[in-house]
Amino acid sequence: MLLENNVEVSVTHEKRSSGSVKLLFTSLFNFSSYVIRAFTWSQWSHVALIDPELGVIEAVPIYGVRASTLERVLNHNRLKYAILEVPVVDSDKLINIARSFLGAQYDWKAIFGLLLHGDWQEDSKWDCAELVAYCFYAAGNPLFNPKFTHRVTPQMLFQIPNTTLVETNMEDIQYEENLIL
Repeated sequence: MLLENNVEVSVTHEKRSSGSVKLLFTSLFNFSSYVIRAFTWSQWSHVALIDPELGVIEAVPIYGVRASTLERVLNHNRLKYAILEVPVVDSDKLINIARSFLGAQYDWKAIFGLLLHGDWQEDSKWDCAELVAYCFYAAGNPLFNPKFTHRVTPQMLFQIPNTTLVETNMEDIQYEENLIL
């Protein structure tokens, strides 16, 4: 166990799961969403954790890391979304780690670094995908090499194995169950 960004981190490679978390993937039909999707080769421009008590924990420009209701996030006229369920070792731990970042600032440098292929992230600030990837890592469910969580995109999170598509409003969604045996 080690301490990283004031969060206790334990990494395990066990296959058992004591729960699951849900991830919300979204894309709007606006300029910023289009730019993110174009530069990241993605059908998604945003990802957030669904907290069973608070609603959605997300990192968004202007507000930083915040909690919002699921209804508020989904209440956009031209929003495409999907919800994936992901098995985890300890869902309570993962959600509590995400809650510990509420109020943190948005990581603009990481966004520009991602778009311009730079390495400019700030350790105390978060964009949507790096927040989600780091929470999985800190809770003992690493999805990626921890050195590269700042390079993760919503599409990369959407493609992780052993997920279940729970809900979507898209007829043309590009999802395929990819199980690791």
